[in-house]
Amino acid sequence: MSAPDTLTRWLLPAAAYTDAAWYEREQRDLFERTWNLVAYVADLADGAPVVGTVGRERVVVRRGGGGAIEAFRHAGRPRLAGLAEPGEHDLPCAVGVWAGMVFVHLDPATAEPFQAWLGDFATPAWVGEFPWDDLVEIGRRWIPLACNWKFYVENHVDIYHLWFLHAETLGMFDHTGLTWLSSGRHWSCAEQLRAGSERARPTLPPIAPLAADEARTLRANLLWPNVPITTSATMVNTYQ
Repeated sequence: MSAPDTLTRWLLPAAAYTDAAWYEREQRDLFERTWNLVAYVADLADGAPVVGTVGRERVVVRRGGGGAIEAFRHAGRPRLAGLAEPGEHDLPCAVGVWAGMVFVHLDPATAEPFQAWLGDFATPAWVGEFPWDDLVEIGRRWIPLACNWKFYVENHVDIYHLWFLHAETLGMFDHTGLTWLSSGRHWSCAEQLRAGSERARPTLPPIAPLAADEARTLRANLLWPNVPITTSATMVNTYQ
């Protein structure tokens, strides 16, 4: 068999999208060994804990006695009650907060420092000059996707479908002038409104304050491995 050429060397086999054992390895070797979006700071406003999952593990995010956000996971059998307080078998997790999002790493001893994991991503060149910590969530939807999670991520970072699937909704942007950045594991791209075009969703009020260039920019970002973010003059969307 000849060595793979540059066009196919990164292609995954079909089993990566269909095989249960492959999926199980992803939960163990990928998600349980990196930072995961588990909650939003606003979810903790009323003092109630948030229960989520990281890979195969159930985790609890809450505000501790001093108000700091903390997280823990149960090392034995899942407990059906008393989730707000850690038990004798529960283990602390590492917690990182950025842009109102709460990320959890299962193992504080091996976790890459959160700011190092974010790297260049949390800079205006990547995500724009939005007032990230002041943004208020106005809606949340749960939409089941009948596909492997990688299909959704790959669709998000694909540029070519913009011309076809978004011909009407995003046709006012200059796709040919799109620029993209890749640093570490994260990814970002941006494109500007065409000259003379009106911004997308003109009936929605813009996020203020935004610089003139940012108000004409559409961004699609990816916090590795599975947190897409899109921004425009009128909205910021996060996905998982």
